Amino acid sequence: MMTFFTIIVLLIAVLLILLVLLQPGKSDMISGMSGLTGQFSTMFGSSHANKLLFRITMGCALTIFALSLMVNIISKGSSSSANIKKAVTEGKAMPIPATSSPSSPKR
Repeated sequence: MMTFFTIIVLLIAVLLILLVLLQPGKSDMISGMSGLTGQFSTMFGSSHANKLLFRITMGCALTIFALSLMVNIISKGSSSSANIKKAVTEGKAMPIPATSSPSSPKR
């Protein structure tokens, strides 16, 4: 189950990166749109394309946030005291190192 959620989060993260790269910068509004964003603007109109990209980006970001919370809740619920690994030295007496007195130099 955790692997499934991890794969979904990774796929949405890649989609989120692509969506952020598609959004026009402030200087693109002055110089005109080009590339794939330009095709969006001709299909929907400039302001509608920007709103659509923004809404899809926010949806992906919120989905990643929600999935991360779900994975955290699931992982906390599935870990019981039997599944928690103990430290190697827990419950064992630690040997006390013998203190050595400095020997006096021989003459």
